[in-house]
Amino acid sequence: MYYTKYRPQKFSEISKPNDSAIALQNQIKSKKTVHAYMFVGPRGTGKTTTARILAKALNCANLSKDGDPCDKCDACIAIKNGSYLDLIESDAASNRGIDDIRQLREKIKLAPSKGKNKVYIIDEVHMLTTEAFNALLKTLEEPPSKVSFILCTTEFQKVPDTIKSRCQIFKFKRATISQLVEKLKNICEKEKVEMEDDVLKQIASASYGGFRDAETLLQQIIDGEIKIGLLTNLISLKSFVNFVDLIMQSKVKESFHFIGKLYEDGVDLYVWVGEFLKYLRNIMFVQTNSSIDELEFSDELIELIKNQAKKIGIGNLISVMEIFIEAQSCIKSSYITQLPLELAVMKIYNKGYFFKENDSDLNNNGNFEKQTSRKEEFIEKKEKVKLDENPKDNTPVLELSIIISKWNAVIKEVSSQNHGISALLKSSSVKNIEGKIINLEVPFDFYKERLESTKNRDIVEKVFLDIYEKEIFINCCVKRQEKKKNEEKTSGRLTDYNLIPSNIKNDKTTSELLGMLDGNLPFSQ
Repeated sequence: MYYTKYRPQKFSEISKPNDSAIALQNQIKSKKTVHAYMFVGPRGTGKTTTARILAKALNCANLSKDGDPCDKCDACIAIKNGSYLDLIESDAASNRGIDDIRQLREKIKLAPSKGKNKVYIIDEVHMLTTEAFNALLKTLEEPPSKVSFILCTTEFQKVPDTIKSRCQIFKFKRATISQLVEKLKNICEKEKVEMEDDVLKQIASASYGGFRDAETLLQQIIDGEIKIGLLTNLISLKSFVNFVDLIMQSKVKESFHFIGKLYEDGVDLYVWVGEFLKYLRNIMFVQTNSSIDELEFSDELIELIKNQAKKIGIGNLISVMEIFIEAQSCIKSSYITQLPLELAVMKIYNKGYFFKENDSDLNNNGNFEKQTSRKEEFIEKKEKVKLDENPKDNTPVLELSIIISKWNAVIKEVSSQNHGISALLKSSSVKNIEGKIINLEVPFDFYKERLESTKNRDIVEKVFLDIYEKEIFINCCVKRQEKKKNEEKTSGRLTDYNLIPSNIKNDKTTSELLGMLDGNLPFSQ
């Protein structure tokens, strides 16, 4: 495997820049090493490799002036071959119990057999049980001389604070695209294989910053296990650009064809959507004025991203990303793998996030009414109504009975878009309809303000258009009640004067209290 064949064997061979490697090398150089280290970072970022190089440096017989192991002495060669007795590697995922740590503690007492230091590398240390952590803690508190611990983990948050506080922590970052491409180029040169830079960049992009994943993917391509064409379909940035264009133009049929082609080519749609979301995230970075240099794309692709960022509003982008995040979570459990993606396209089309002329290929056969055009037409007519409609003509465009009969359907549809507005409508009542205006009675001024705000009004009137198939507008009036009626209603709930016992009505204390409070008994005569 390439990731073992081309594993770095010295600090100087680790891809630059690497702050952790530089700091460790300086410790070796100045002879100021500590007894316990913790290497933290995502998989494939060089934690175990660096741990082995550190073990070499701690035992190397011919250490360089820069603190780099020679990779030629007996200790370095034995560590490289995995036969060095004083380097003990353990996987906490399979050796996670307290008995395993107890055995380790017994062996620690023994002096190094050949080398200068005995080194213990515990990989995936977060997998240890609570009891095992407690046993390890005792060892870290009172470490024997000439013993070093290197704990590696991908889930730093699961390691107890008591363990963290006794280790010197080094964080390993994901490799950049340029670092991965440089490493892959070196491998291709040594393997005498020619590979285009664009392909190497695609491999690097699909590796999520992990050297091991990039090297494995490169070997699969060289060995013919994965075709470059399939890789292009999987992570081609241009394909993402094209798919975004299809979505923005509401080309539903072409979008379905695009998704179907991915499925036929055997592309993992779950991974593909993840990469597509990364592309949308890059558009978001551009919209928020993040540094374009961080994206590490070609100049051509950077320009394409900038152009799409100008066309997609930030609100629409957020909505589209949320829809595809939901679609990705459904892919693995869906009987029809491509269905969640197809539904995502239909949701975007149905919600009308993008409004263009001739925006949908569904309209060609008349099977679907183009929603975005309806909305544009609706907005245009709405403005004309205010200017052109004769105010004296109040003939209802619909019977009041029809309005009321479909009112629950209106509330249900509004609820699917905004629960708050639907709650307001439930507490309101249809008073009448005058021309194209529905007059609603609402209980409070606050309701009127909320329902007549531009955003909420548009939602409700858009639902009117869908349900009643006519341009109808909303007008709210607050239901006013006479003070007297309110008082009578409230008093009636409290009591009836005739039911008050006579001893209370005639009581002197009661009369004095009523006089102090300037009050009277309910319905008193």
